[in-house]
Amino acid sequence: PADVVPFWEGSVRPGDHHLYDVSVDPDEAENRVGEARAEGEMRDLLRAALDEVQAPDDQFARLGLT
Repeated sequence: PADVVPFWEGSVRPGDHHLYDVSVDPDEAENRVGEARAEGEMRDLLRAALDEVQAPDDQFARLGLT
């Protein structure tokens, strides 16, 4: 039998962004990209995680968190 085509084949393009709240959307059906509040919360969590591991400043810059 042939390999199964990956789920993302044809539906996801390079550069697409995805943000899901799997606690209320376990099937990842509702992409929350573009929702300012959700994106802000995720940026804050990422910034806190990078602070915790003492990431260098250039890592923040690379991720657009400066």
